[in-house]
Amino acid sequence: MGMVYKGRVLSVEENKCRVAPFEDIDQVSAKLLIPDTIGELKKDDAVAYTVFQDYSGVVLAKL
Repeated sequence: MGMVYKGRVLSVEENKCRVAPFEDIDQVSAKLLIPDTIGELKKDDAVAYTVFQDYSGVVLAKL
């Protein structure tokens, strides 16, 4: 089961981004999918996201 985190976008490439939780900026995620329903993200946007046991993940919302 994945956990839901609140973090900051570090980089964006096409429909994927790397994110780090606010609590530990050094814990950079793998590239997470950005669903079309989220809209455009840019560096430093706050997001809610989840990462699964296989290190895949998805952005759930722009905050």
